[in-house]
Amino acid sequence: GQVWRLAERLGLPVLTDALSGLRFGAARPERVTHYDSLLRNPDVARRLRPDWVLRLGAAPVSKTLGNWVAGIPSILVDPSSQWRDPGHDACLRLEASPLSACGACRPDPGPGVDRPLASGGFPHRGPGHEPPATGAMV
Repeated sequence: GQVWRLAERLGLPVLTDALSGLRFGAARPERVTHYDSLLRNPDVARRLRPDWVLRLGAAPVSKTLGNWVAGIPSILVDPSSQWRDPGHDACLRLEASPLSACGACRPDPGPGVDRPLASGGFPHRGPGHEPPATGAMV
């Protein structure tokens, strides 16, 4: 549903954690389930490294994935009132259900509508502070 629609609209891969229910279901081109083997190759990991991450829920259990996203600015969407960001990479935290947050996100509100967030999901700060170009959902 909502997660897949948002991933499709933003053109983001969804790296599904081993404990995530998103690993299963109908085939989705955005779903990446066997990322550990890809990310263990340093050249591939470097080429695929995103500029930002939209993290839904708890931190990934995969050490390989956790190391790969370490240091990348992240938007954390989590219904828990706890700050579950072991790498301290979150620059924004939304206390919300990932499904409702994904459903409420409007990546392109259309012409004539003020956009509080620039493309990529980060606040636009004017010239010289362009939003990152690539992202990933974890």
